[in-house]
Amino acid sequence: MVNTNSPVYEPLIWLIKAVSVCRKHNTLLVERCPNCSRRNLVMDRRSSPGFCSHCNTWLGKGRTSNLNILDHESRIKAMMVERLLKNIAYRLRTA
Repeated sequence: MVNTNSPVYEPLIWLIKAVSVCRKHNTLLVERCPNCSRRNLVMDRRSSPGFCSHCNTWLGKGRTSNLNILDHESRIKAMMVERLLKNIAYRLRTA
């Protein structure tokens, strides 16, 4: 049964998972480490930006794709999530 007194929401992380491209670097996001082939743990105590959370390999080097050949929908999703996060950050700063 649905509780109508509770707010309906989707965790922000679900929306971010929809992003598959980096607009800044014009590349597809890679889901698995090229060294150990494991998925990176983003929200984990072992995670460090740019490094695999399992084998500590630098993730900045690897196969890249040109965004010019990527579909329009992927770029729009990335732009929308980017704007959403900037808006949230702004509201938190001004609250």
